[in-house]
Amino acid sequence: MACLILKNYLIMKKFILNKIINSNAPKWLVLMIDIYITINTFILAYFIRFNFELSFDTSFFLIKTLIVFVVALLSFLLIGSYKGIVRHTSYEDSLNIVKANGIILVIMIGIVIGNRRLDLFEEFTIPLSILVIHFLLNIFILISSRLLFKKLFTFLISDLKDNGRIMIYGAGEAGLLTYSVLNDSNEIKAEVIGFIDDNKSKIGKRIKGLNVYDTAKINEAFIEKNNIHEIILAIQQIEAARLIEIVDKLSKLPVKVKIVPPVKNWIDGNLKLKQIEQVKIEDLLGRDQIVLKNKILSKELHNNRFNNRSCRVYRE
Repeated sequence: MACLILKNYLIMKKFILNKIINSNAPKWLVLMIDIYITINTFILAYFIRFNFELSFDTSFFLIKTLIVFVVALLSFLLIGSYKGIVRHTSYEDSLNIVKANGIILVIMIGIVIGNRRLDLFEEFTIPLSILVIHFLLNIFILISSRLLFKKLFTFLISDLKDNGRIMIYGAGEAGLLTYSVLNDSNEIKAEVIGFIDDNKSKIGKRIKGLNVYDTAKINEAFIEKNNIHEIILAIQQIEAARLIEIVDKLSKLPVKVKIVPPVKNWIDGNLKLKQIEQVKIEDLLGRDQIVLKNKILSKELHNNRFNNRSCRVYRE
């Protein structure tokens, strides 16, 4: 009975996690959460400025909060900081948050100074120190919340990943791009554990938190010790002879060998996961495989190959 309950629990857990993984939070929801955080950090900025005491004027506080709401809404819509996929938060997303908050700060300072100059509402004012505190606090919390969600997402999907372990041959731009494609994809249930390179200046260093290993150290013992299942070749500028040499060495190891296609073959200039395939003859030749259109000649060649094989078998 207990085993059945545990089994149902694991099935339900996997089902829920898959639902979470394969869906993205609506943009409007991210926008509303960002505005909610912005309003709360504005209130918190007041408490920080006045040492967590209600010793500040609260007569216009609701109006101030509404102004922050409107300004934040316009700023986020203008910059589009809410449009990024939260679980894939990147440097660009963080930069957009800084830009949006910069606009909020400038507009709020403009409103406060404009009110003072025009003397529209005598009692309406916001100390500039509070606006600066709010600017810094809001950036910190908005970025931290996204990174926290990203870490939580990574932790959750780790339960769904199998024991597939991948290494990327090439620690250059193509290798880093391949890592990003694999790391951000929900289609593949595997883990990238390191890079392989023959560039002495990169060997022994860490890129994206992963070790860069010397080509010479990649042998059968290393593969078995680290439980490697696949090695993906991600090198764009390489001579055909060198590529054949690498593939020949790797093909002798108990791993699948795949390759990233040339940039010219990428879909809309972007590398897609489905384009990373097992090494084919045309990958090594640097051109498409020659296909004979002459049916008679093609049949003759096929018969010759068959006869040669038969002779070898007979002699053995």
